Amino acid sequence: GTAGDAPLETRWSEGSLAQRVELLRGERRIDPANARERLKTALPELPAKERAELAAVLIEGLSMQDEDLLVALCKDRGAEVRQNARALLVQLPESATTQRAMTRMQACLEKQSTLKSLLGAKWLIEAPQAASDDWKADGIEAERPKHDSLGERAWWLYQLARQVPLAWWESHTGMAPDALLQWARKSDWTEALARAWLEVLQIAPDAAWCQAFLDHWPAKALRETPATVLALLPPPEREPYWTQTLQDISAGKVTGFNDVAEQMVQACPPGEHVSEPLSRLLLQKLPLFLSKTYLRVPLDELCCVLHPALLPALLDPAALAGLAPPPPEDDKIQSLDYVLRNSLQVIAARHAFATLAQTAAHPAA
Repeated sequence: GTAGDAPLETRWSEGSLAQRVELLRGERRIDPANARERLKTALPELPAKERAELAAVLIEGLSMQDEDLLVALCKDRGAEVRQNARALLVQLPESATTQRAMTRMQACLEKQSTLKSLLGAKWLIEAPQAASDDWKADGIEAERPKHDSLGERAWWLYQLARQVPLAWWESHTGMAPDALLQWARKSDWTEALARAWLEVLQIAPDAAWCQAFLDHWPAKALRETPATVLALLPPPEREPYWTQTLQDISAGKVTGFNDVAEQMVQACPPGEHVSEPLSRLLLQKLPLFLSKTYLRVPLDELCCVLHPALLPALLDPAALAGLAPPPPEDDKIQSLDYVLRNSLQVIAARHAFATLAQTAAHPAA
């Protein structure tokens, strides 16, 4: 890399990939056209990994002016580059590629016109019966990967659905995201639709779709956990789901604590933490949980996402020691007391950094 205060052109030509990604992202926010031309000029000399990461930045300020470049990238030698370009074209409903995708998807849907449907439209969906010759040009593979859990027809439907904007499903069927998730669960193609919708959602997060997935999580259809979607939401919108689960924890019911702990650690990037009320609730419920079983995440990692206001109190060894259940009878199980003592080092370091940051922000204090 190069110095962060180096001239823009120096950072672009000599900087690390991370520096160039940030530079391009910043320029896309200010001057999308100039950033697009910068990327277009550099692409021929870049390796596939860098082409893929830089192409993904086009989501910033994405518009129809980017269509030609994205279409060209759909023919790139790198598979990840092609995948990123097609994912971005999905966010351009007016693009020719997305228009073809919506036409194909429309052919799979049928609005049932029966007396029962008078109180509300009832839609039926069927996966294609056969692969079409024109699919390959738009990156739709007729041959299903051997390792994939989907059947042949479901594989085709999944590929078609992931090329369609989420907003199209709402406008075409008249159903809101939560209704669509429930509708998909009752169909024969739950996994294909859920996987496709989640992929599109991850490119351009939408609050209503995120909430629908969290409220109607298709656990049997997805390998991912709700943390995948929670990470797409701003912290304040994640916390109600964690709070509700923790509030239900009792001496006789500790189910869900491990899930919340894992989700917090996964969804909070370095430097981010949950709110003070949620942190206090988690520490309140932790002894109940530890009296029954063990955490799947390292305790020191969980401490790293707690609110800084709790750190001074936790620096008292008695505070963490009080969380420990009776020593396990099995000598092979590592002593929780040892783990708790080691966690004090992490908490002390976090407290020191937080104090330094506060001092730097308010020197007079």
